Amino acid sequence: MLIRFDNVISDNIISTSPVQPLPGNHDSCITIQQTNMIKLLDEDNSLIRIFDTEEQLFSFLQERLHDMGDDDISTKRKQNWQFVRYPYKRLSMFLEHMPEESINEKSFVHMGLLACQHQIDMLEICTGDWEKPNLFIVTPTLNIAALKRDWSKLFCKAHGMGIRIG
Repeated sequence: MLIRFDNVISDNIISTSPVQPLPGNHDSCITIQQTNMIKLLDEDNSLIRIFDTEEQLFSFLQERLHDMGDDDISTKRKQNWQFVRYPYKRLSMFLEHMPEESINEKSFVHMGLLACQHQIDMLEICTGDWEKPNLFIVTPTLNIAALKRDWSKLFCKAHGMGIRIG
């Protein structure tokens, strides 16, 4: 068997896939290719961490967000970053205690009630401004992965980090 190394990569991230064998009498061939690694960089373009998937990057940023702790409530409100999925059963317990006058078409309460009526979850996404959350009813066509990707990019940009793929 012949093993061909197309690209040698570091950090134990290796992808194997079959390729056409080189001319000659070889039964099979394995190639080690460079993966689309996701690199998180600081403001000086120094490597913070490498991820295999966008989901890993998103999870890391969520953990980092929770570790950021800021004691100043007004700063926290101005710098609100969230990506929260609310199960409709939990929403219904919360919303049953809300006064009716707090409901308007763009409010958290209104969207929560819609989610509960249809027995589906709701997403709340904040990208730095607590007064302007993005609210979504979770439907089969809602692309949550794309929303996470966009949130991650915005979070990194606002916090002096960069993302490089490759």
